[in-house]
Amino acid sequence: MTMIRIASAALAAAVLAATTYASPATAQYYRGDGYDRPPPPYEDRPRRERRFGRICVTGRGSCMSEEPAPFDAPCACTVPGFGVKRGQIGG
Repeated sequence: MTMIRIASAALAAAVLAATTYASPATAQYYRGDGYDRPPPPYEDRPRRERRFGRICVTGRGSCMSEEPAPFDAPCACTVPGFGVKRGQIGG
């Protein structure tokens, strides 16, 4: 009796696995006006402009950098009493 239950459970698992993995995967996109439309391409999106700054911010103070640099770029300041401290460009 238990062998029949084990065999039927194994058969049911095999049938379930075969039907699950045999079906094709489909994605549905919803954009408010319907389904099955691909998302817009990346080229159509506006690009973010990089922001530049000249203030080097450290944990002990800030200073002006010589050249403008992108935000979060590494920099260093000479802080009196502490020496050279590393930081990043901020604004």
